Amino acid sequence: CVKQSLADLGCPSGSSIKTTGHSLGAAIDGIAMMDLHSAGWKIAESYNFGMPRTGNENFATEFNKLFSSIFYRVTHHRDPVVQVPPPALIVNWHFTHVEPEVFYKSKVSSGFQQCAENRDKKCSAQYWDIAIDLLSLGDHLDYMGVDTSFFGCKKGAEDGELGEVPMMLMV
Repeated sequence: CVKQSLADLGCPSGSSIKTTGHSLGAAIDGIAMMDLHSAGWKIAESYNFGMPRTGNENFATEFNKLFSSIFYRVTHHRDPVVQVPPPALIVNWHFTHVEPEVFYKSKVSSGFQQCAENRDKKCSAQYWDIAIDLLSLGDHLDYMGVDTSFFGCKKGAEDGELGEVPMMLMV
């Protein structure tokens, strides 16, 4: 569906594309990047916001090898979604983050910290307690000053500005 939609939009295999996603859409985007790359698309740039751990260490290693110079996993303060699935909850699920991480402790104007290592305590890994982090769900719903909840970003959809862009491309 996504590959055909890209081709229909004039971006067949071999084309250079940019990708993005938020939350589960960010996880889907990470998987799609791997699939699209293997099918011949060139991923030129990708920004993912509030991305949960998406794959195991083998996935993260391969992803980082392919995309670490053009990919940015953006996190915001105590966003609980970036802490799931947790490294160990009853058992070790072996999920790990892809890198690099661009961490905003507060507003964009306050600057950011970039981390290249998984679980770097200078970034979102300093917040590891899911029960406490769930109280900060607002950090997941506000990225770069944009309301990412269903209350935000309505103007384009209401005014028809999104046109005929297939929903699968808007992960």
